[in-house]
Amino acid sequence: MNPDEPAFVFEMPPVPLDPVVQPTPGFGSPSLMAPTWRSDREVREAAGRGGIRRRAASIAQRMATLRAWEFENVPMLRRRAPAEVFFAVWALSGREHDAAFTAKAVLAHSRISERAARLALRAMLDDGWIERHGAPNGEADGRLRPYRSSRKLEAILVEYEARFAATF
Repeated sequence: MNPDEPAFVFEMPPVPLDPVVQPTPGFGSPSLMAPTWRSDREVREAAGRGGIRRRAASIAQRMATLRAWEFENVPMLRRRAPAEVFFAVWALSGREHDAAFTAKAVLAHSRISERAARLALRAMLDDGWIERHGAPNGEADGRLRPYRSSRKLEAILVEYEARFAATF
């Protein structure tokens, strides 16, 4: 295909504040989207230097690098249920070390079954990612027992955020 040949591309014209349907020249019927003709060179320039495929490959490579780091340093992210609990704990723990959360709050923030969440929380507790915080509030219900993030989890979250910022 000749680079100077026009390529048919639809572009959305700017929408006026008071939208009025106006006839599109050459078609005779009202339309808000008028087709415009651009050359292939203009289409490539609009896609940016290097093209969309090269940028998508670059993003995919960066994501693969980040995922490799995740698998090496946070093994619970390899499976869906522990990953859901990990990110729920991250969201609930906040920036303060003493921010306590309950298993019930983790259940509310994840999209997995209660049994899977309990098992993942127990594994996180056994591996030292979280720790029990205070008394169980005098409740017989274990879902209300307070937990908090450990120093180990906080250190890995700081490193994870730094890696994410450096990658993207």
